[in-house]
Amino acid sequence: MARRLRGCWLVALLMITYGCGTDTGWSPRPAPTPAPLVKGECPRDGDGLIHPQVPDDQYAGGLPPADFVPTQVIRCVVDGPETRKDGRLGYTVEELVGTPSDDLSQALSLPDDGQSGWHEVCPARAEIPIRLLLVDAAGQGYWPRIPITWCHEARSEVSRAVAAISWRERATFQVMREP
Repeated sequence: MARRLRGCWLVALLMITYGCGTDTGWSPRPAPTPAPLVKGECPRDGDGLIHPQVPDDQYAGGLPPADFVPTQVIRCVVDGPETRKDGRLGYTVEELVGTPSDDLSQALSLPDDGQSGWHEVCPARAEIPIRLLLVDAAGQGYWPRIPITWCHEARSEVSRAVAAISWRERATFQVMREP
């Protein structure tokens, strides 16, 4: 009996040690590249916003093009889906507009946080992705890369900076997708 207990303790110790010291779930994202300019509004067809069109890295984006000066920040908030009578899925997209802040610029310039700390388990959350479009005075914008945590969620600094912006609603529209 004592030998069996020692074996259990050894297995438990190895499991705890392995769980504390490895980063097997993290792989760094490729370095960002300059992003192309797009029309300064949430896509009216929903492309890039709505599952399954959202890529595996929902915070993929790029760096600002050279000499880009943002005058507005647009947030695209997707709600849904709702199944319509015709069987298609309907998503409501709310387009919010605000003024970019120094806090937001600093948060977006942070690196990804690839440190898991003492654990490897990410909490099960249903995070609503942060979709931002930085827009210049000419009405052209780019999708910035959002720094993420080890659990592939937006870093808390970005969430705080986005929450501190005074948002106003600019448009609300529906996007339809086949199931």
